[in-house]
Amino acid sequence: MFKNYIKIAWRNLRKHKFNTAINILGLACGLSFALLIGAFVWQELRVNQDIKHIDQQYLLKSNLNEYSAIGMLPRALKENYPHLVKNYFRFDGITAIIAYDGQPVQSNAIVADSSLFEMFGFKLLSGNVNHALKTPNQVILSAPFAKCLFGNEEVLGKQLTVRNFNNQEQLFTIGGVLENKGENAVLNLTGPATDLILPIQSTSFFGRPIDDWQSLYIASYLELQPNVSPSSLEKPIRDLIQAHAPKAIVKDYKASLAPLKTYHLEKGDGSIKHLLYTVSIVAFAILLLAVINFVNISINTSANRLKEIGIRKVVGGTKKQLQAQFIAEALLAVVISMLLSICLYPFLSKVISNVLGKSIPSLFNLPGSFWIFAILSCLIIGLFAGAYPALRLSSLPTVQSARGKLAQSKDGSFLLRGLISVQFAIALIALTSSAIIAQQVSLFFSKNLGYDKEYLLTVQVPRDWTAEGLRHTEVLRQELAKLPEVENISISYDIPGAMSSGNTNVLKNATGTDPISTGLVFSDRHFAETYKIPLLAGNFYSPNEASEPTDRVVINEALSKALGYTSPVDAVNQAIYFTDASSAIISGVTKIFMGPLCTFPSDQCYGLT
Repeated sequence: MFKNYIKIAWRNLRKHKFNTAINILGLACGLSFALLIGAFVWQELRVNQDIKHIDQQYLLKSNLNEYSAIGMLPRALKENYPHLVKNYFRFDGITAIIAYDGQPVQSNAIVADSSLFEMFGFKLLSGNVNHALKTPNQVILSAPFAKCLFGNEEVLGKQLTVRNFNNQEQLFTIGGVLENKGENAVLNLTGPATDLILPIQSTSFFGRPIDDWQSLYIASYLELQPNVSPSSLEKPIRDLIQAHAPKAIVKDYKASLAPLKTYHLEKGDGSIKHLLYTVSIVAFAILLLAVINFVNISINTSANRLKEIGIRKVVGGTKKQLQAQFIAEALLAVVISMLLSICLYPFLSKVISNVLGKSIPSLFNLPGSFWIFAILSCLIIGLFAGAYPALRLSSLPTVQSARGKLAQSKDGSFLLRGLISVQFAIALIALTSSAIIAQQVSLFFSKNLGYDKEYLLTVQVPRDWTAEGLRHTEVLRQELAKLPEVENISISYDIPGAMSSGNTNVLKNATGTDPISTGLVFSDRHFAETYKIPLLAGNFYSPNEASEPTDRVVINEALSKALGYTSPVDAVNQAIYFTDASSAIISGVTKIFMGPLCTFPSDQCYGLT
């Protein structure tokens, strides 16, 4: 019997090719979008969920940075309060230049504690987790990076040459290959995936101390003892900072704990969580439009089959058989739509990935529960689409059906009008929302950022902070500046919109007690000219190309006002003091762009315009 239902349903779908094509294609588009967004949401909700003891893991952050803290603080908490803190993990992110067989490769590296594996449960594809990161010259590679360097070769025991910021080189032995666990807020804390993990003993080689109360930007994690709440550490954290941190830090520094389980969703004021809500609502609205359109066409198509219904009743067809037939046809159409949407998934996923800025998981990576939910959704859509014609048309008198005339029904008219009204309402809301979003995007791209980003390129070059390295970088800048395609070029450690040098505290007077926290930008004298940042007073460092004074700084208008100067001209040639007792002379004041303070020198990024 079921086979006959499917056979007749297939014949009816083929008989009304145009309506069937519109119906199936429209629903397939809605299902495709819902599948893509569902897969994206599932992927984002899975971030961090494979970490061991996730309910006891916390990211230690501060008011200076949402993902880092004082480097010595986690260790001090573990040593002084073992009844509260079970374990800790810290790392400092660096850009490392490595060489294998003489070929230099740039990698995203971290210098990290050996507690990485014990605390989070990460595994090695090769190597021993009990010995990993516990010897000074050992290095761990990520699985993708190991494959990139060595292909399918065995890598254990091989050596890599690693270069530090002073152009010194040291051999490191590969002690393991880290299993790829996908995105997490440990190895992907700041975005880029980690390629290389070096032991904490390497901090002296890179000149980046971690066990230091003045290292303010060290990624730090705590694993609390069972049944210990984050509030229990508020007083210990305050006491340790007051007892050991420099006075300039103690005054304004505040540390807090963020649950690692929800950190990915809550970071950046919950931007990812809000994105998931937004795309889920959009996906639901689009799928609802597709379903309503599918139901409307199904009802209208079924109403044209009254004579068929009458004849089937005359020859002995029962009401249940007719109901089953209509539902079978609706389910068959939905199944075809689902199969089509699965075929479209790989192609549309690339488009959605570009829009969302995140990869969409493959269909093969989705769990069984995801497909169970998708199948149940198809059944519900099919039953909903076939329910009205099945119940309404199968209940008509045989004579009325045989004549091909359908009496007007207030209930049926109300249903159709209601569905159409809902469809128009959703479409209107979608159009209004699109207009608002378009205006916001337009404002985002047209807003004056304080610098000119048009025709501007930034290129990262190897860090070499030796005198020879800086001289080489300057020679390279001068040669590139001679190209007719290049209007200006600047060497800087930071670029507007991606400041990475952190903050510092400044004072107007050497004896001042109320420091102002301000962002740092390290650049050369061509920075303002290259980025077209308006200069309100003074010079951007010295106009003399040959001799650049190192005791000069350029501040922006906001910092000038914060220091108490009524106009930018008044700030020029005035002294500015730092909390470490050093000072500098203000050589110029710029308009506000993306950072309150600039100082020389730098070597990492070029700005070309």
